[in-house]
Amino acid sequence: MIKSKYVADFETTGEEQYKKDGKTRVWAVAVTDIGTEKTILIENDIIPFMNWLSKDNHNHTNKEVFFHNLKFDGSFIVEFLLRSGFKHSTERKLYAKEFTTLITDTGTWYEIKICFHRFKTRALEVKIHDSYKNLPFTVEKIAKAFDVGTVKGSCKHDLYRPEGYQLTEEDKEYVITDTLIVARALKVQMKKGLTKMTIGSNAMHFYKSFFESREEYNYFFPVLDNVIDSDLRHAYRGGMTYLAPRYEGKTLHTVHSFDANSMYPAQMRKEPMPYGVPVYYEGHYKHDETYPLYMEVIEIDCTLKKDHIPTIQPRNAFRWATTEFLTDTEGDPIELVVTSVDYDLIIEHYDIHFIRHLEGFKFMATLGLFNGYIDYWYNIKKTNKGPLRELAKLMLNNLYGKFGTNPKKIRKIPKLSKGEVKYINLDPVFENSVYIPIACFITAYGRKQLITTGQRFYKHLVYVDTDSLKLEGIELQDIIDNLDTDDVRLGAWKYEGTFKDFKALRPKTYITVDEEGELEVKCAGLPKEARKEISFENFEYGFTTHTKLQVQRVVGGTVLKKTDFEIKRTWQIQVNML
Repeated sequence: MIKSKYVADFETTGEEQYKKDGKTRVWAVAVTDIGTEKTILIENDIIPFMNWLSKDNHNHTNKEVFFHNLKFDGSFIVEFLLRSGFKHSTERKLYAKEFTTLITDTGTWYEIKICFHRFKTRALEVKIHDSYKNLPFTVEKIAKAFDVGTVKGSCKHDLYRPEGYQLTEEDKEYVITDTLIVARALKVQMKKGLTKMTIGSNAMHFYKSFFESREEYNYFFPVLDNVIDSDLRHAYRGGMTYLAPRYEGKTLHTVHSFDANSMYPAQMRKEPMPYGVPVYYEGHYKHDETYPLYMEVIEIDCTLKKDHIPTIQPRNAFRWATTEFLTDTEGDPIELVVTSVDYDLIIEHYDIHFIRHLEGFKFMATLGLFNGYIDYWYNIKKTNKGPLRELAKLMLNNLYGKFGTNPKKIRKIPKLSKGEVKYINLDPVFENSVYIPIACFITAYGRKQLITTGQRFYKHLVYVDTDSLKLEGIELQDIIDNLDTDDVRLGAWKYEGTFKDFKALRPKTYITVDEEGELEVKCAGLPKEARKEISFENFEYGFTTHTKLQVQRVVGGTVLKKTDFEIKRTWQIQVNML
């Protein structure tokens, strides 16, 4: 039985009401018990919710409450606490009427912990977490993916609701349904023993269970010195997203789409992975049977070969935008930190005019470090539908990222100053690293598979994104005959469909029409409401909509204000910053 765990949701003042009242407040709150799936609270103010939080349970266990956007809802709780005489603390042990928060310098909220009372033998504490960190989807997508219900009704957010407003049945259904859907999905995770704060932490905790002891795990993944971690971290890059420049803004027809089945888990399963304490060297790496993998600092002047996909993403290079791919250093060498996998791709795809090898670290390598973990979750993914399949996908795709966790932590804390709640940064602290070389090599192997496969179809390559390829001007059967395809097998390419029409403006910004005539838009940052305004014809640079919701901190908490969103032109390949 899942005890004392709940999902809550606030409905708060809309923009139009804020303009009239000059403050924001909670006008609806619902709480659902994860274990019983029953709604135990539905009220029209934050006060009954806080009173419920402060009451001891009949089983004397402390409550854990989840919100599916803690950054937004949590701001109302923090505001209430500070204005009610609670003191924010940075200490691990809390006393009565104290609370602590876990908020990063980038504004990511993980936890609010409140101590309402402290007795001789126990404390009445409540932990409030962000369910989005375990279920990184909208409530609507959770309902569909986990098959745990349907989002019902709608909420008129701009309706004026004065204090004392009585909730309608439609209001109640809307807010209760959201909590119930998230509760059911969390219940699936918890029944599998996944009770950590984030999906990444759950994945790591489960992975460690495959080792006989903590000492064995630490042998393979020792804690690295923070300076070494920082140096190696420069080689950590994510998935590649690339639009062939010749297709920018052009309308294409009959575009075939293929996705790799669990791209990163496939690399974890089949490729040699670094482990152990790395060995420092100067100059260029020399082949070493004991230490076959390496990460190296190089200075390079190069030009992309004709008809080749660019592979250099000059992260932290002064002269170049870090999200773009480099085609020509124009005679002025840049410094890069690369894995041996990335280095081989650079040599293959670029004409090298000058290169200097400065220093690096070499690593022992082995196969099979992740076999048990990958096989366990991939079998669940293959043999199930609905909730368990989605859970397996989350567990497969989130372990590698945990190895990339930055040990440097800068946290924000809330402070009531002159009647206004402000968030200020604390000094940075360092925690133990989680062996960054693993994250560097997994993502490098993934990019290698994507780039080398795309290069084979260079003349037809339109677009790539992390684990997918889009090709045009070639018969579907010709692709299948020359590609390792399978609908299920780990790492093989799965045919996802053919688009009747396709147009991409830049990476992460494209529109498609499938063979049934259904239109779909992919555009980073584009508000959901704006998708109703978009057609294939008006999907162009300069498209503007006044539907983007921007969070603004105001008296009482936060309010969502509508602002403009515009699809702006960005350079496809490089931006000279000088």
